[in-house]
Amino acid sequence: MPETLAAARSQLAPRRRATAVLLAAVLLGNAGVIIWLWVHGGNLHPHSTGDLLTGIGRLTGLLGAYLALIQVVLLARLPPLERLVGFDRLTVWHRWNGHACIDLILAHVVFTVWGYSLVDGFPLSKEISTMLGGGIYPGMVTASVATGLFIAVVGTSLVVVRRRLRYEWWYLFLAVDGRAGTVSWTWVDSMKATDLVPLLEALRANPRTAVVPVLVLSGKILSADDVRRLAEARVIYHTKDMQAEGDLAESLRRTLTREEPLPPHTSALVKHAIGFVHQHFDDPITLQEIADALGVNRHYLGRIFQQELGLSPWQYLIRYRVLRAKELLRTTDDTIAQVAARVGFDSATYFSQIFHREVGCSPRVFRAQRPN
Repeated sequence: MPETLAAARSQLAPRRRATAVLLAAVLLGNAGVIIWLWVHGGNLHPHSTGDLLTGIGRLTGLLGAYLALIQVVLLARLPPLERLVGFDRLTVWHRWNGHACIDLILAHVVFTVWGYSLVDGFPLSKEISTMLGGGIYPGMVTASVATGLFIAVVGTSLVVVRRRLRYEWWYLFLAVDGRAGTVSWTWVDSMKATDLVPLLEALRANPRTAVVPVLVLSGKILSADDVRRLAEARVIYHTKDMQAEGDLAESLRRTLTREEPLPPHTSALVKHAIGFVHQHFDDPITLQEIADALGVNRHYLGRIFQQELGLSPWQYLIRYRVLRAKELLRTTDDTIAQVAARVGFDSATYFSQIFHREVGCSPRVFRAQRPN
């Protein structure tokens, strides 16, 4: 069997390499067209240094926007593209394209403001205030806010930053208006569940964001009151640290591309199921008991749960138990059997098997890795 897989991969590699070369040529060709249009716009013959810098700002802006579009496609993890090119290669492209994109966006800002200040004969500080508050450049405030949010998203995506941020300190909301093609991020430190209400009300009151999806990431144990506050259409709740980065990216893609979300009352059932798991994970509960608590058929519950979160209620229960077990292994000296019992497993052996499957190591090895 391993020899068969190796042979299949060796046959697939040249085809993927050729497809990658062809796709890269198409992408570079489109960039070449952008540069050609910039050249034929008279940017190679500036009348002053200000015109030259402004022209460079336009070019970097065009190329930065082009790479941002490519980044969205790479982030979408389109199955046909992954099959043709390969996930590993696309991951490398995503990384380096992201570096180039943010560099070009920053260069666009610098060269444009610098060039305009020379053309207008203003100091940089006055040029910036004129751009933002003078009413001469429509949309400049929106563009500045969008650029700042873009930089913030990139900054918080850096590994060195992610390692220092605690999930409990922040919530991330991604709202996308597919019809208008606009993306907005809202970042709030130390947000509590009760603080969600004003933000959600503001989103729903705005016609442009009235039906946009909202994804909530939190480590909070949901209470009945939290469930009631979150139980509305297109609010997807995910428990932090329960998904790998690839799974979370897939959840984002599914949330943003879903044309018909669950109706409000159906989505509320999913959140009530999550709340029930949070409150009773340490009991020997079954899927039937969760369904009975909600007053629905267990097959129906499994179907809507899978549709909203991309996993079954039983998978969610198992992952949540493992998540709580990891906390106990880090913070207590309980035996493995005691930890297993405290998170709802009646067998330490079965718990160890499940833990190894979900985490990649045994509970004993995981505990040995904790800092003293």
